[in-house]
Parts: sequence; structure tokens; C-alpha cells
Amino acid sequence: MPKKKRESREEKEKRSIAGFVLALISFIFCWVPIAGIVLGIMGIIFSSKSMKSKKRGLSIAGLIISIFSLVLAIVILIAFITAFIIAWVITKPA
Repeated sequence: MPKKKRESREEKEKRSIAGFVLALISFIFCWVPIAGIVLGIMGIIFSSKSMKSKKRGLSIAGLIISIFSLVLAIVILIAFITAFIIAWVITKPA
């Protein structure tokens, strides 16, 4: 079996920056529920995998923003679904 290659410090720093950028994009697009949820999950994954990098502050900020954006996107998705159900019930012919 081949040995697992250790990540270099530069790869962790790049992952930290990627997690932070994904978190910001997920925050911007959290009103589009599917995009906000996917980007939020990706931001959480990238940020949590780079917690031991030199740029730990970006990782923590990315993790916090990603979690907030994910929760907000889920709440917005629930609000959209509820609004569509209410509109469907109100306009349904008798």
C-alpha cells in the first residue's frame, strides 16, 4: 500500500484561503438556498481541514461565516417552501 502523503504548509494555507472565500461567497448567495447550502458546506469542509495552518484566523473566520450562511440559507429555504405552500393553498380552486 502506498503511504499517505502529508500535506505541506502551503497546501493548508491555500485551503484556508479557499475556505474563507467560499464562506464569503456563500454569505453573498445565501438568499439562493441551494447555492448557499452547497457553498456553505464546502466552506465548512475547507475551513475545518485547514485549522492547523499558519493562517488559522482565516480558517476560523471562514468556519464561522460558513456556519452562519448555512443556517441562514436553510431558514430562507424553509421560508420559500412555506410561502409556496401557503400560496398554493390560497389559490387552489375549490
